[in-house]
Amino acid sequence: GYVIYKIGCADGAITGSNGTGLVGPCTSCANGTTIDSQDTCPAPDQVYERACQDVLFSPTLNGPWKRMNLSFSSWDWARANLGLESHGPVIMPNGTVLTFTRSWGSPAPLPWSAIWLATADSWNGTYHLVGEEPKFVVKQGAATETKSTDGPGPAFQTGMEDTHMFMNGAGYFHALFHTWDDTNVGGHAYSRDGVKWTLSNTTAYTNHVETVGGNEIVYGRRERPHVFLDDEGNPTHLITGVTYPPADFSFTHVQGIGA
Repeated sequence: GYVIYKIGCADGAITGSNGTGLVGPCTSCANGTTIDSQDTCPAPDQVYERACQDVLFSPTLNGPWKRMNLSFSSWDWARANLGLESHGPVIMPNGTVLTFTRSWGSPAPLPWSAIWLATADSWNGTYHLVGEEPKFVVKQGAATETKSTDGPGPAFQTGMEDTHMFMNGAGYFHALFHTWDDTNVGGHAYSRDGVKWTLSNTTAYTNHVETVGGNEIVYGRRERPHVFLDDEGNPTHLITGVTYPPADFSFTHVQGIGA
């Protein structure tokens, strides 16, 4: 069969995604630009992540496609607003799933938009966090206090989103992210075993793209990274969602790797 991991609620949604920051309909759009004025766009509400952990699945590419809600095991939403949101997993030969996802707006001492490692025995199984319980040092004036998160902590305590994990032909794990930077928007992490990860100091890609003719295009936003792999597991193309400033309508950009 086939499974599509996606972002957002789609059918019957009453909230927007983190990217739009909207809840319900917005009536102030013109020329592809969302103008948040005169209270025509409702305020954001991130609780959609609690209900929109959906995948689409079908026995064939021609359908019929059905929706299924996924879940974390006994998750405490008061601890962290963490859902299976905007992620692309690795599915192992035995059906086990390994993926990164992110939390949003969680209370201190957790980071605002941290990346977490999760796993499940199957794509439609119950997902669990992977990792050790971290300790955070919280400063209160001249005093300091060490606090625990009461469970596995984030893999990366930095502002990133749109996770895409893959395994190359050599059997090594890699992951791409959208980082919150004006230019160096492509984050990259790697791992030998899929459990212990290292965040690279080298930017995977920027919002500047050079064309075949030698011209340069500077996109306003470049997010949602994915890679296309050949039959040997080698990345051949980088696929991202991009926008032209100042408008915020988006389209899919495909760039050859090493081209």
